[in-house]
Amino acid sequence: MALGAALALNLVGSRAGAGGPERAASRIYVVKPGDTIWGIVRSQADAREDLRPMVDRLIRVNHLDRALIWPGQELVLPSRARIQERP
Repeated sequence: MALGAALALNLVGSRAGAGGPERAASRIYVVKPGDTIWGIVRSQADAREDLRPMVDRLIRVNHLDRALIWPGQELVLPSRARIQERP
């Protein structure tokens, strides 16, 4: 069981570094049942932050259509500095 978890973390870690500078400074989040884009961003943000630009950035980075996500999907979470950038 521990070996499987270690292998899964290694796979996720190796994927996070692939795909250029955007992915290199990012983490991978695996969507769970009931997750929403807004909820994922809210969990990464401070209470006083405006979530709208961060939601837009997450949608753009992951090439999502209408913010539709499903359990098991892997999303790139830009680093805090990158997720807060304005276009």
